[in-house]
Amino acid sequence: MAKDIMARGSLDAAQQKAYSLLEEMIAQGTQIVIESNTPTDEQGGATEITEKILESINQIGPLSQSRFSVIECSETTDALDLLLDAIQITKRSNESILVFVEGASSARSTLRILKAKNASLEILDLSQKHSQKSLATNGLRADLIIATPESIHRQLLPEQFSLYRIIQRISSLWIFDMVEFRGLLGSNLFHILKRFELAAKDLGRDISLVGVGIELGDADRFACELFDCGGDQLAKIYLPPDRPGSISIGFIDPNIEVDPSSALTIASKLARLGWQANLKTAVITSSRLKAELISNFIIESSSNIPAEDLVLYRGGYLGELRVELEERLLVDRVKIAVATSALARDLTRFDLVVLVGFPGTIARFRRDFQRISKAGGMIVLVASADQLDRWITRNPHEIITRKNEGAAINPFNKSVCHHQLIAASSERSITASSYLRGENGIREVTDSLEQLVAQSTLIKTPLGYQYVGSRQPTRNYGLRGYISRKYRMITTTGEVLEEINEDQIPTSAFIGAVYRHRRARFRIVAIDDDNSFIFVEKTEDQIYTKALIESNYQFSKMRLLTSPSLGLWIGVADLFVTETHLGYETYSEAGALLGIQRNRLPSKELDTEAFFISFSDDATSDIETELLPGALHAMEHCAIGILPIVSICDRWDVGGVSFVASPGSANGLDLDEISGAVAIYDGYAGGVGISYATYEAQATLMASTLETLVNCPCTTGCPSCIVSPKCGNNNEPLSKRGALELTRLVADSLAGKRNLKGS
Repeated sequence: MAKDIMARGSLDAAQQKAYSLLEEMIAQGTQIVIESNTPTDEQGGATEITEKILESINQIGPLSQSRFSVIECSETTDALDLLLDAIQITKRSNESILVFVEGASSARSTLRILKAKNASLEILDLSQKHSQKSLATNGLRADLIIATPESIHRQLLPEQFSLYRIIQRISSLWIFDMVEFRGLLGSNLFHILKRFELAAKDLGRDISLVGVGIELGDADRFACELFDCGGDQLAKIYLPPDRPGSISIGFIDPNIEVDPSSALTIASKLARLGWQANLKTAVITSSRLKAELISNFIIESSSNIPAEDLVLYRGGYLGELRVELEERLLVDRVKIAVATSALARDLTRFDLVVLVGFPGTIARFRRDFQRISKAGGMIVLVASADQLDRWITRNPHEIITRKNEGAAINPFNKSVCHHQLIAASSERSITASSYLRGENGIREVTDSLEQLVAQSTLIKTPLGYQYVGSRQPTRNYGLRGYISRKYRMITTTGEVLEEINEDQIPTSAFIGAVYRHRRARFRIVAIDDDNSFIFVEKTEDQIYTKALIESNYQFSKMRLLTSPSLGLWIGVADLFVTETHLGYETYSEAGALLGIQRNRLPSKELDTEAFFISFSDDATSDIETELLPGALHAMEHCAIGILPIVSICDRWDVGGVSFVASPGSANGLDLDEISGAVAIYDGYAGGVGISYATYEAQATLMASTLETLVNCPCTTGCPSCIVSPKCGNNNEPLSKRGALELTRLVADSLAGKRNLKGS
């Protein structure tokens, strides 16, 4: 295969070692190394802003004269320096600042960075549990409060009348790394900010809101959506990145056709080579299972690596274990960390970072890239066998030149709105006009309030709407798309392994499933729903299991409908999805099917939104009838794989469906002469804006999908183009030839190149 290594320029010792490692990997496949300066910012280069920042800080509020501000930067630590300056201002008036971070591990990481910068800071970490007494005591002397959305949603706001003195001291709320608050979490954060502002207003305070956009393509627009303000109300500050003389990015394109698991084995080999070269190495992957497998590969293929030199760190571990592992990572003795994205904030501690699979979006890649390059290290992407990774390796300079993606939220999603309005009305009487700043969302909030009255959940009084329930309504509502109930995984000897969310049971923790925990295999033998326990026993069987899921779909309420070509319709519609777990398949480690076990579980229902493309009989007339189902299915898979390049989402945030319409039935799509359709839908109840973002970027999406199909060297389809790792139909049927025809029709129509069949 071809090898393309660009001129290295001036490299430090760690980068020289990293390049040497890459050169040892040539036999594995195509190697690409890009060396470049930091991508030029849209403002035209480094901006002299020191005087502007100092001037802003000395105005009322911690950052600027505006109540709403956004800081655009390439790295969290840059904005943290500005935060520390703001804290010095608020300390003079005995006030504090509240900072939102995405999760508990982010809170601990931010705490470590801030303490290293200023050891005298008084910081209250709300991501940890506190008694009401200690919370009140520590909150009254804190310079800074670090919180997750859940800690404010469930702890501070429901107890605001007894903790009002904490709220009264807070002068501003900062949202760090806004991209982490896209989708459902951000939709909920919108309402949490509203509830906090109302609580502060009752205490005579006007809270300032500050968003930190790290490598976010449309940080100012997203901040306006999150803060419910207009662009003319938003103060903007741009922090240019540090510009080292040389930044190195490596790409490795494995020979997936020969070995589908080669991305994992190459990553493990790089980690071993890094260990031998005394480079502190992090291997970051997208899933818990991949992290477990890579860790196994490293240990099993190199008996001389001591156990204390390697840390496996991923989601699901109990809090005590996660803290212990984080502390171990700070010790120089640890040379290899294999982790999921939870480790991203600490990448500056490593000489070499290996990303197994593209991290989903260019914005995330640039964020990770800035963190490792700032410390003088190098970042290497090992492409996995999916559409987006292979597209990136064929278009590596897109990493440098393409504009970062935008983020989407939908705070007026019916499910989100209902739950958050119940929480808000349990804290005080509200109306739509008192809750929102302008007209945006008034109708949706009013409709939700009236529906909750009709359900006898709220009552309407002269002061507004009030909650009438007896229990605290925030207890059982999860902010991230799943029910907050967690199950503890317990061995037959009574050892607690980890926690998983209830919605993971049908796909990965059902009875009979093989589950990996810290490089060991366990079989799930029983589930106790009353006590939220999952019982497992250790197994030495070299197997894995895959759930069998049956899905049914019904569309309704089409909107944004356009017809860029005769016989072609594109739009957004409501979609009702029913999923039923039917059992599971057992495979050998080599991928051979060993058997099928039937084990039906209760169905799950999802009422959401979908972006769809539908075709008439004329539009599909050139495709053989027997190939049409496979053509639609393959086009769906490829488009979903490419979707993250146009919208900040993971492929796991969305679902897909394709179907051939039978006479008189099109699954609810009320269109004449429809022969088939492809749909991509939000994986969250009510939708969180992904479908609308896809609709707005439809031309770019379809052009990139066509490029992926055309450039993939396979003839009948592979994981780099149309084969999906999450397909519920075992990737059957699929037709790459048919998908090429359909995708070319849509892409050319959207580009204005043709109407129908070349006309």
